[in-house]
Amino acid sequence: MTAQWSPPSPGWEVSAHPASPYRFGADTAAAGEGILDLRLGGRRDTRSAGVEFAYRDRVRVPRPQAPVVLVDGRPALQGWGHARVSLPSGPRVVEVQAGVSRVCRVVEVPERGAVELDYAHLWPNRFDSGEDEAALGPRGRTAERPGLFARLLGRGAAPVPVDGVFLLDPGSRAVPELPGGHGGVLVRARFAIAPNSRDRLDALVAAGGDATALTSAWLTLGEPAPLAHRPWVAPFTLAVAGRTRTLPWGSWLVPVPEGVHEVVLDSTAPAASLVDGDTVVDLAMGLKTAEARVRAGKVTELRYHVSVTLRPRAAGPALDEYATTVFATAMRLW
Repeated sequence: MTAQWSPPSPGWEVSAHPASPYRFGADTAAAGEGILDLRLGGRRDTRSAGVEFAYRDRVRVPRPQAPVVLVDGRPALQGWGHARVSLPSGPRVVEVQAGVSRVCRVVEVPERGAVELDYAHLWPNRFDSGEDEAALGPRGRTAERPGLFARLLGRGAAPVPVDGVFLLDPGSRAVPELPGGHGGVLVRARFAIAPNSRDRLDALVAAGGDATALTSAWLTLGEPAPLAHRPWVAPFTLAVAGRTRTLPWGSWLVPVPEGVHEVVLDSTAPAASLVDGDTVVDLAMGLKTAEARVRAGKVTELRYHVSVTLRPRAAGPALDEYATTVFATAMRLW
């Protein structure tokens, strides 16, 4: 097996996201800035090279698989490959979305320096891998077995404070020391993009596109042709203990006093660039309210899993539909 840091098909190469406020392809950083040097890709099983649809039976419900990288909630990159982007120096929240909420991690960007990272979610030779098969970490360490690396990284990672709350790795129970008389509300927020309809595929074929090539891409990469302006899922909101925060999708721990707390979890509207007067936006089913009983020194964990419908048009950034629906919730105390 070999690591692959190039797109699975031409047209899906990494590029600056059209909505990015960051400088793409930067060689040097100015004062107050640093470079995120990022490879996006993963493992490819060369033993099955040349076998068309080696994992076709496992991709029954295509979802868009090309990564979208967000920094502090704003899109920066899209596609597979090797890119350098200039960011404000200091701690930055880097989130990768690719069909599902893959990775959310705080990355320290050194002033006038560079941080070199690899992101992988392919395992092996298929692009519809699961959430637990993705990893973002130091250069050269994530591609061997992304899922195993992510689990090992999560076990030892210390929680990172962000705006009074703490970002944990998926599955991690490593919590910070809580103030006296306080416990924690841990929200594990995840999304999965609903399986794609055939609408765009059929439209491209009707317009004279190669049906075989378009169907192949739709089945393996989740979309029949690359999108110039790739949509992304907006952050969610978490309201507890008298404060509402808008957060990237991930695992967030909120210290709160012992007692009973109402927790409100909700989807947020898509970015203005993704909607116009014809876009159908429905967030009504993305709301979840729960009552969390919190004990001092203990953690009450809530799962908030949402299905998101993103229906792109054949051309232009605006979507035909953006809708959210809660499909799984759970609560436990530990």
